[in-house]
Amino acid sequence: FDSHMTYGIALWGGSSCFNLERILLIQKRAIRAMAGLGFRESCRETFRKWEILTVASAYILATIMEACNSNSPINSSIHQHRTRNANNFNLLSHRTALFAKK
Repeated sequence: FDSHMTYGIALWGGSSCFNLERILLIQKRAIRAMAGLGFRESCRETFRKWEILTVASAYILATIMEACNSNSPINSSIHQHRTRNANNFNLLSHRTALFAKK
């Protein structure tokens, strides 16, 4: 299940919260079945004990890995000033409300 869930998650993970919630419910159902937990029992500790990432955590990890592995410019490549933000990514500014919601 994990390999199917994480395939291309950096692309489809930001599609909508509804999709991520549906996948999280399926993931919880699978964990409860494997751990023998009841329908209303919490599976948070089982995720931690078995070291399994939730779909939201897997999306965050995949996007961070994608950003680090890409050739995105960092601030030190734009200018030579020694600032505290020199190692941060150079992000483009936006002017639309739709982009701000993402």
